[in-house]
Amino acid sequence: MIRISDNFFEKYYDRIMNAISHKPKYKKAIKVMDLTLPLMVGSSYAMSVLNAYRHYGKESLTYTVGIPAVAFTSVAVAREFINQKRPYEKYNYKPLVNRKKKGKSMPSLHTFSAALIAASVSYYYPVGGMLLWVAAFLIAASRVMTGVHHFSDVFVALLLGVLMKFTIFAREFTD
Repeated sequence: MIRISDNFFEKYYDRIMNAISHKPKYKKAIKVMDLTLPLMVGSSYAMSVLNAYRHYGKESLTYTVGIPAVAFTSVAVAREFINQKRPYEKYNYKPLVNRKKKGKSMPSLHTFSAALIAASVSYYYPVGGMLLWVAAFLIAASRVMTGVHHFSDVFVALLLGVLMKFTIFAREFTD
């Protein structure tokens, strides 16, 4: 098994923070992306839940609310037990966004939520789901670029979302 040293990651985060912090336009764009994308995904989710309920009835609540609620809670509880340090704790730097939270970095809950929403929405609305998958990947990138998550945190979060998509939210369209 290949093991990458902590020194590699420390230098990696140092390069990211230096590159971004010296370019005000990039810094602002990443901060805006980090703030607005989760809000856009959340509002898209709310509209999709309401629309699915209107078109498909009560059954849709299982796939749009019930399963995501259980999955979200499970991942949130798992984070408590894993309790991995955040990059800014481990490598002692100031993240681009104001964060004081300690631990609970693995997996990224923002990224997992976006991937879970994309999987859920794509069950009824494949095109909307694809757009939300793009947003989930952008959220993952922003979480690393702002320095609040390790790459492994967002990778695991996306992987869990993809697994949900191809297991629980798998659907064959025969219509």
